[in-house]
Amino acid sequence: MKHQEHIIAVFANAAGSATGLVASNSITIHNKDVVIMQRALLEDDPTYRQLIPYVVVKQGDKYLGYQRSASGGEVRLHHLYSVGIGGHVDAADAVYDEKGTFQLSATLRAGMYRELNEELGLGAEDFIAMQTLGYLVKNITAVDKVHLGIVLVAEVKPELTIESQEDALHLAGFMAPAQLALLPLESWSETVVATLAG
Repeated sequence: MKHQEHIIAVFANAAGSATGLVASNSITIHNKDVVIMQRALLEDDPTYRQLIPYVVVKQGDKYLGYQRSASGGEVRLHHLYSVGIGGHVDAADAVYDEKGTFQLSATLRAGMYRELNEELGLGAEDFIAMQTLGYLVKNITAVDKVHLGIVLVAEVKPELTIESQEDALHLAGFMAPAQLALLPLESWSETVVATLAG
């Protein structure tokens, strides 16, 4: 029997009626809103939104762009460009305090750093600043409707050279928002790049 991946999600109503890139304080997620379920059951069910830390890597005044190849897991995003590094938060990323209470912020952080390491070989020591832009909620595509992004801008050291650690990511390099806006971007990146360019 094949192992079923379990990931962190929330009930979709936790996002309320928010849409677009919204301030962090406009959505409040409580532990009662969080579920850990088989990814296969969540992929097409808009009753839930899978939590995705979506990290925009910055160096100086430019942002890292990459193209998703056909070897990536999410078919609906193949060949599109992105500025967000991240992915699902696995059940194995879950953090609990000494009383056994689930810790959402620490869990998201664990998932975020795992993804940054898997995709770009980066660790916490490679960053000089990190800022949360907010939550990203969209309902345009089928992918949008089942995900809730936590968008962060993470600045890496100026001397750092970054290389993709995964075949699915073809790095396009660091670019200004105006350059990124000319690429065929996935839905979330369109919103984020527009904010960065704003």
